[in-house]
Amino acid sequence: MSDTNSQCEAVLDSLTELCCASLQGDYSELEERSDALLKSLVMSGFARTSDKTLQTELQDRVLDCCQDNVLHRGSELSGITKRLQHKYDEIVRWGTNFPHEEGMEQAKPANISSATND
Repeated sequence: MSDTNSQCEAVLDSLTELCCASLQGDYSELEERSDALLKSLVMSGFARTSDKTLQTELQDRVLDCCQDNVLHRGSELSGITKRLQHKYDEIVRWGTNFPHEEGMEQAKPANISSATND
């Protein structure tokens, strides 16, 4: 188990429950709640405190929590957790990029000589 804080643990528990529900065929809650949970996980500092990727952490937790549903559905679990990892990575990337990194032109320095001439 990773050394995460209590807020991260609560979010990871919720994501684990959603993954288990998805393996039982209920994808609706995963789609509805995953973005908010992933944003909360980013804000809680999961990337700093965890020694595993989100995908690995979720797979381990789902295997522990709902073994009966995962026994012959490893590929489906991998697909669900990979999609969540991708969304998480996008949220992290979006939160850490500056506008000039996204293809925008960098701001040009102002011409201060015209403002100082008398």
